[in-house]
Amino acid sequence: MATEGDGNKIYNSAEFAWSDLSTWSAWTNWRGYNSGLGISNTLEYVLPVVDLGTTKTVVPLANASADGTHAWTFETSTDNVTFTSDTPPLTGRYIKGKITVTNNSGAPALIHAEVEYNDSVTQNELFHNLDTSTLSQNTDDSFTIPIQKSYQHITSITGTASASETRPLLVIISDDTASAPTFKVINLDTFGKVAIADGVVDIEVHGFPSATTFANGNIG
Repeated sequence: MATEGDGNKIYNSAEFAWSDLSTWSAWTNWRGYNSGLGISNTLEYVLPVVDLGTTKTVVPLANASADGTHAWTFETSTDNVTFTSDTPPLTGRYIKGKITVTNNSGAPALIHAEVEYNDSVTQNELFHNLDTSTLSQNTDDSFTIPIQKSYQHITSITGTASASETRPLLVIISDDTASAPTFKVINLDTFGKVAIADGVVDIEVHGFPSATTFANGNIG
């Protein structure tokens, strides 16, 4: 659907043709709200594609105002040709943002929209001297990291034996899912063949916080 600007707002345009009108002398635009014609109560507006310069992971900080309710969606691409739907945080070089306005009581219109793609909105947690004997061991001999923060995407997890640990231990990250990352502890005295149930380790988790979509449709 085409769009047009009028009075500092963006509306749907070309929703009907001359042949659809019985009288048209009073018409000054191609919007048909309250005309009795079958027109859309939604407006879709695609923002210009943003080139980040290189492929990276970013968090969109998006806000808009509209006549009606609005919602944001995003597509990413590595070549500016093939775009795929993505949810925050977004990974790609090229990002295409789209805002959809819905209005069931008037003409849907977009008043203002802006989005910033931020790659510095991250958080981390450090678990120092974490005694695995205090954690429940999973069936695969792994331990779940007791994260306290909410992550949308974990970018890295590092683990080492704590300075207080006297045995040569190897910490292996076995799962980096945002909700329940896990690790295993290997005693190198067993030539790396035995996972142990006790050990004192330091774990650091780094990632993007969960994206918040507010009631008005903005993302922050």
